[in-house]
Amino acid sequence: MPRRSEPLSLEDVRRVLAHLDVLPDAATLPASALTAVGDGVNDVYVVDPPEPGAERFVLKVGTFSTAANLRGGAAAARALRAYTSLPVPEILAFDPGSDDRPAAVAMSYCPGSPLASGFDDTQHLTDPARVSLLGAVVAAFDLVPRKAAIGYGSIQRGDVVDGRPRVVATHDRFDDWLVGYARKHFESPAPHPAIERVAPAALEYLLANRDRLPSEPSPAVVLTDLSPGNLLALDGRPPASVDDLGGVVDLERAKVTPVAFAAVNVEYLLTTDVDDPTPVQHALYDELPCGPDVPLRDLYRLTAISRAVSGLDTWTEPGTDAYDRRARAVAHELDAIVE
Repeated sequence: MPRRSEPLSLEDVRRVLAHLDVLPDAATLPASALTAVGDGVNDVYVVDPPEPGAERFVLKVGTFSTAANLRGGAAAARALRAYTSLPVPEILAFDPGSDDRPAAVAMSYCPGSPLASGFDDTQHLTDPARVSLLGAVVAAFDLVPRKAAIGYGSIQRGDVVDGRPRVVATHDRFDDWLVGYARKHFESPAPHPAIERVAPAALEYLLANRDRLPSEPSPAVVLTDLSPGNLLALDGRPPASVDDLGGVVDLERAKVTPVAFAAVNVEYLLTTDVDDPTPVQHALYDELPCGPDVPLRDLYRLTAISRAVSGLDTWTEPGTDAYDRRARAVAHELDAIVE
């Protein structure tokens, strides 16, 4: 996991809340009104305002995620609430922060517990009941109408047109975004001989096959690193359908891509530590209009792996046995595509 900054003090949290302007008097908020939750890379609090009748809400402070990440997640949440039935939180306020104040977002409280504790929680990541719910969520991502998802790549802002929310991404063309995204990762490989060896070949393969990529495929508002950890269940167990989830949360890495690209990314993340991916594939794609043999699977999977090429030394401690094993596994995956 990335190294976290020092925990925020009560005064820090009060100052963040004051700029969000979601409380009548953030400066006097008692410590008892704050409950730190989660073990992710950002500081997240459940806030119980002391004022009579005030509703509980969630404060997420970008102690690792950037203002751009939080802004994109807020825009995605507004669009998904408007065009789908997914139980994403309502965005109450967003503050981009400043040089001496982190970005933050306030949102409605979604009840429940995550259906996985992280990407090391292989048992829950690969549970067919949980994966089937992910497939249904990915399918719902595709319900945002084309006129409400402009461009491709990371979401840079949200706006309102004719009273309806719209997300605007960074690139006009999908192929431009995908190649640029993967190139950034392949040109900055984590320090390990196996990764440093294969990264140039992976980039060369992508560039040689660039003409296979569409420029303007049907866009969806997606989360490419979606896992059961993004799904909240009221009793901690997978419900029968997404309609019974308590929430779909942590959208700050939302993008605009074809839904098939998101599905291949999710599949890769769920199956990195399993010997037989078939049960996961069946559960995931059963809810989707495509199967695991989607066109462009090789380029989509190569792009999914590219994040591990540059980010391995962020998520795993260099020099450890785990780092060496993961680096060799990433290189093996890429070799299987490009050879």
